[in-house]
Amino acid sequence: LSMHAEYLTNYHDKQSSDYLGGFLTEYHNFSLTNWVDNGVNYSYSMVYMRYLTERFGNDILKHIIHSQYGGYRAVEESTKTNFNTLFNDFSLAVLLSGKNIQKEVKYNFNTIDISSRGGLKPVKVMNAGENFSSNIRMYSINLLEINGNLDTLSLNGGNIYGYAVEK
Repeated sequence: LSMHAEYLTNYHDKQSSDYLGGFLTEYHNFSLTNWVDNGVNYSYSMVYMRYLTERFGNDILKHIIHSQYGGYRAVEESTKTNFNTLFNDFSLAVLLSGKNIQKEVKYNFNTIDISSRGGLKPVKVMNAGENFSSNIRMYSINLLEINGNLDTLSLNGGNIYGYAVEK
């Protein structure tokens, strides 16, 4: 919320002015909800708060701040939407925004131009048929670029969601 306040008041210092760049280059190493005391965590949550305000309007901030809960429960109460669903929609918005693939508000940013910054960089570029193993933090995003033809794609683990989008 503090980074979002800077955005709303048009206050940016040198450390926080490139929150989007920090998020786009380091997103896969961080979780939205489990912080490791790094500036990228602030960038991650700044982009997430922009997503929430674009989708639900600026009043969502008042609801979150005045919620009887903290953290993800305040977001769920304020949006009346399951946090997992919101995070999946956010992840797709980060990937799809600016690419004219999806027109729904919940899958696009209007105030952050992710595509002009090159979008998310893949964690790994691989060929169809290759195996890849990675530990993924809860509420984090990992983007793989797979070249070739895919007949099937398998993801193993609990509560992991995968989406395939053609280039």
